[in-house]
Amino acid sequence: MADENKKCGYTQCRCVVSGNEKYCSDYCKDAQSEKEIEIQCDCKHPACALD
Repeated sequence: MADENKKCGYTQCRCVVSGNEKYCSDYCKDAQSEKEIEIQCDCKHPACALD
């Protein structure tokens, strides 16, 4: 089944996605497709919140 949890497809993101989702947000989808290089993900989800 496809309900296993896995990491968001954006390399800098720490979020976990479920099912057939690849990214946790449009931010991550766009950042990965544009090959953005960042120190930390800024998707605004708790797992990636800036300290």
